[in-house]
Amino acid sequence: MEVTGTHTETSVEAVAELLANAKSVIVVPGYGLAVAQGQYIMGEVARLLISKGIKFRFAIHPVAGRMPGQLNVLLAEVGIPYDIVEEMEEINHDFPSTDVCLVVGANDIVNSSAEDDENSPIYGMPVIRCW
Repeated sequence: MEVTGTHTETSVEAVAELLANAKSVIVVPGYGLAVAQGQYIMGEVARLLISKGIKFRFAIHPVAGRMPGQLNVLLAEVGIPYDIVEEMEEINHDFPSTDVCLVVGANDIVNSSAEDDENSPIYGMPVIRCW
């Protein structure tokens, strides 16, 4: 499969500005967030944006992390309310109307090759459709 498309370089300042000006933000956490113990900073980001009136949610893939449910547990550990943690099937339809999506430490659970590339080892796996 030929890789096509472009990428956009960004900075912390640019991401902060996008988040501050957004009406709706979805974070897709993955195994990398768990390894880096990033749930603590993501909890702070969530609380800050919610306090500013921004609709903030987490999109959870059923097998993200080392075992099913790991990311739900990590988010609960830092006091993330359950009502902003949504499963893949609940949230996939919301991405087109979302201002900002941050994929944090995830790869295969958001990889469109699972849908598009029959030669991909993850072909056929349901994914979070954040693109």
